[in-house]
Amino acid sequence: MSRSAKLLVGCVIMVAASAAQAASNRPVDTIPAAATPAGILLVEPERQRGLRPVGSQKVLNLADTQGRLLHTYKKDERLKSNCVDECATQWLPAAAPPAAKPMGDWAILVRADRSGQWTYHGRPLYIQNVSAKTSAPRAQENFEGGPPREPQLPDGWSVATYEPAPELLVPGSAYVDEILDASGWGLVDLQGMTLYTFNARKRGEMPCAKATLSCEAPWIPFEAPEAAHAIGRFDAVVQADGTRQWTYGGKPLFRFSGDLVPGDAYGNRSDERFAVALVYKYFTPPGVTIQRLAVGDVLVNADGKALYTRHVHRHQIGNRYLPHGVPRPYSAGKTLGTGGCDARCLKEWRPFVARAQAQPSGFWEILDRPDGTKQWAYKGYALYTFSGDTAPGEVNGHEKFDFLTGENGRMPVDNGRGSALALVWRDAEP
Repeated sequence: MSRSAKLLVGCVIMVAASAAQAASNRPVDTIPAAATPAGILLVEPERQRGLRPVGSQKVLNLADTQGRLLHTYKKDERLKSNCVDECATQWLPAAAPPAAKPMGDWAILVRADRSGQWTYHGRPLYIQNVSAKTSAPRAQENFEGGPPREPQLPDGWSVATYEPAPELLVPGSAYVDEILDASGWGLVDLQGMTLYTFNARKRGEMPCAKATLSCEAPWIPFEAPEAAHAIGRFDAVVQADGTRQWTYGGKPLFRFSGDLVPGDAYGNRSDERFAVALVYKYFTPPGVTIQRLAVGDVLVNADGKALYTRHVHRHQIGNRYLPHGVPRPYSAGKTLGTGGCDARCLKEWRPFVARAQAQPSGFWEILDRPDGTKQWAYKGYALYTFSGDTAPGEVNGHEKFDFLTGENGRMPVDNGRGSALALVWRDAEP
């Protein structure tokens, strides 16, 4: 939806808001919902490159534990599957484990054979039967650098996409978007800048000496117009100087002057009283956090050691200067798998091991290693720690290259493009 359309929809909703949604300063539940249940992955389409226009929502596909895309069927009804008999042999229901429970936008449909099938926003989800036709891209296409050709789907079938907060009532000056540095989807202003809630330690406390919209940097109150009214979890409160400020769940909303581009969330670590106004939170394994290190925001393990992924190096002018790093095609990571680090490599690099009972979810999946252990992967790429990082916070393994040699020790050239074929280590960015 465009920025202007979001503003129009928000204004219409505000005018239509009923008296039942009148102002109430009592805090309501603003704990972010889980983005996906265990066993459902999020996959970034490889056609996306570079920066998105402000106000355009990021597209994420839904997938099963193996990274196979999930689909929806146009002839289905809400919480009812019309894909049965022969159809169900071509399109396998996305199975919900017996112990699975409904959560948020996710519900479980009980099929005629008493098996459970995941539904998202009421739409049953399916996996295309790989014995009939596979949607997995070819390895050669991955290494050539272009996105794999998308499979031609039969009429009525579509790839299932992640659609966060489609029914959340928001004012016209805000919307919900992905906030990478906060690992989830949260409230942003019309410029795409992150919004934060202020969690007062005592009644009446504000981040400034005076409860006024004239607060000095770094915190900028999210101002509400004079005609603003309560809508959903939002309210417009009058400050001491007569100006108005939006609140979410009874907590005042602010921007942080230290955020430079959409997706930044530097304020999350600036003052413990502030938190990103998240609506949906991505899954992360126990102990994994995001820390600001010398190279930027990096995923680290419970010991504070930076996590790394390995890639086939391709020269891409300008991409290293993007706010959130070089595009990393999901399919290329799947092609490398655990084989991206051989026995010699493992002398310096340690697989980030997943516990036996761990469950994949969101961007985090689990790979089986040849020795029987399990390894975490993030956005399709196997994760490692580096033995050269001897203290928490170090990132000595970032951009370490290993050039591949061919016959007679000569370095092969990548498809005649003039760059030597190499593998490169990069820090795992959120």
